[in-house]
Amino acid sequence: MLTDPKLAEGSEIIFTGYKMDVHTRLLGAQERDDNPPLSELFEKLIKRKANVYVTFWQNLATFVADAATHSKWNVNQQAKELDKMGVRVFLDVGTERGSSEMANSNHMKSLIINRRVAFIGGIDIGPGRMDSPQHQQNNPSRYASSKQGELQKPWQDIDRSC
Repeated sequence: MLTDPKLAEGSEIIFTGYKMDVHTRLLGAQERDDNPPLSELFEKLIKRKANVYVTFWQNLATFVADAATHSKWNVNQQAKELDKMGVRVFLDVGTERGSSEMANSNHMKSLIINRRVAFIGGIDIGPGRMDSPQHQQNNPSRYASSKQGELQKPWQDIDRSC
C-alpha cells in the first residue's frame, strides 16, 4: 500500500500508534527491495509531495521515561527524526483529565490512506511485533533483526486489513 507509486502529490497518509520504531520493516526483518524501513517509505512519500501525518500517544509516565532514555521507542527522538524528513507529527497526550491519566491510551495502530482505512490493529510498530495468527516457526517475519537468526516469541495482536 505505502509503496504504491500513485501515492504522490495530494495524497494523504495518516499513521497512528502508541509507540513505533520508524526503522521497522513492515513485512518482517528481511532486508529486501520491496521491504524498506518505514522511515524510507515516509521519505519517498514526502519526496513525491504526499502529505504524511503521524500521531504518537504519550502520557506523563512515558514522557518521563523517554526523557531519561535513548531507546528506539523514544517518542521524542522518533518525532524529531520524522519532523526532519517533513512528516507532520502530533502527540496525543490523553484525555481531558490530562496526561497523568495513565490507564487510558491509544494502543491501537492505524493506517489511513486518502481518507480510507487501510489497516487497524495491533499495539506497537516494531520488529519484535511481527507475527501471524498461525505463529508458524518458518515465518521469516518472526526473525527479528536484533536477534540475528533467533526466532522471536509468538505475538498475538488483533488487526484488520481493509
